[in-house]
Amino acid sequence: MGQTNFKQDRVRDFSDNRPGKSFCGLAFFCVVAPLAMIGCSATPPDHAHPVSAAPAMVAPVLGPVATVAAVNAVGRFSVLSVRLSHPMPRLGQTLSVYRAGFKVGEVRITGPVQDNNIVADVVSGTLEVGDEVREE
Repeated sequence: MGQTNFKQDRVRDFSDNRPGKSFCGLAFFCVVAPLAMIGCSATPPDHAHPVSAAPAMVAPVLGPVATVAAVNAVGRFSVLSVRLSHPMPRLGQTLSVYRAGFKVGEVRITGPVQDNNIVADVVSGTLEVGDEVREE
């Protein structure tokens, strides 16, 4: 009474054998799949663009060696505060002095040295406290 045969429910019904039913799925696959492949192949891959063989040259930016801590305009000397990240300049070494990116003078290291401070004679230009001192 109302009992169903489970085997019959799972068996595919081939009673609807219209002549174009399976052909529609095949036509869809044969038309849409190639169009999708053509669309993907129309965009060039990244390696299609040539890259220049010459490596980029980057010049290092030389930071300030020291800053001007004090200036004696009459005696034409200055006290430089050397940054801890740089070695102490050599005696007799000439360094350039910059203010706001412009070269404003030159100093020659004469000594004496105390902690991270060193004395330098003003060779040219006018120095102000806070000016940056760089190697050439």
